[in-house]
Amino acid sequence: AARVLVAPGAAEYSPPPIVWGQCASTSLQQAGAQCGLLTVPLDYAKPHGTKIKIAVSRIMHKTSSANAQGVMLVNPGGPGGSGLELARLGAFVPSHGGDPYDWIGFDPRGVGSSQPSLSCDGSYFGGPRPYYVPETAALRQAWWDKTRHYARDCDAAAGALLGHMKTTDLVNDMESIRKALGADQINYYGFSYGTYLGQVYATLYPERVRRMVLDGNVDPTRVWYDSNLDQDYAFDRNIKIYFGWIAKYDKIYHLGSTEQAVEKLFYAEQAKLVAKPAAGVIGPDELTDIFLQPGYYVF
Repeated sequence: AARVLVAPGAAEYSPPPIVWGQCASTSLQQAGAQCGLLTVPLDYAKPHGTKIKIAVSRIMHKTSSANAQGVMLVNPGGPGGSGLELARLGAFVPSHGGDPYDWIGFDPRGVGSSQPSLSCDGSYFGGPRPYYVPETAALRQAWWDKTRHYARDCDAAAGALLGHMKTTDLVNDMESIRKALGADQINYYGFSYGTYLGQVYATLYPERVRRMVLDGNVDPTRVWYDSNLDQDYAFDRNIKIYFGWIAKYDKIYHLGSTEQAVEKLFYAEQAKLVAKPAAGVIGPDELTDIFLQPGYYVF
């Protein structure tokens, strides 16, 4: 039988208007944003059942109404990244290209300022963690135990919410945002996992799509384990570019005059932290996390 991707009742659900007010975030306040909560069903198959609330922000277009281009929803990926601050993204589009749009940020269900907000284990990322590279049976077992415990924590913390955190649930929330804003179609800017979210929205609600920017595109045929391997190849390429940049300015940084030398130094320092974490909390994983941003960006 064919899978039903849009929950029964999702198309019929009509959200109440968003009551806009001042944002809690200082940066959003300074950008002239408004914030509010959107009421949506926990389970779109039961549109009259339990409700949850999605935190939404907006910065209105800066052109005349005649030149306005509609709403631009934004998602940063993750999954689980907070998108409320991304209403400010329009100001960073070159040549005032973002000015004609109403920029709409939102925290996906269970995230950030949305209600309820799900936190499974606040100490999960505390260091030092088991070495990321599972080079021994003991390390593999440590990660299996750690992640299984995290899953149990999520089950205990989330209650009914955990069964309604799928991409299709988020897509239906986006459709509810569209309805609440009174827009016939949406524009959309998605990063990373947000590109997959945009692809699924466009698959389920193709008539509601106007324009999309998908940045750091996920191959929908390879989600999720294979996609993470694809990302690792890109990360490895980018970190080598970064090490090469450091080497170019060796007179400043003194970390090696070639990309290979800087790379060798990085892994040597990582090996030291495997043997003995710095300050008892910074191990090889934490060092990797510190250097994570050059894997994502090349600026």
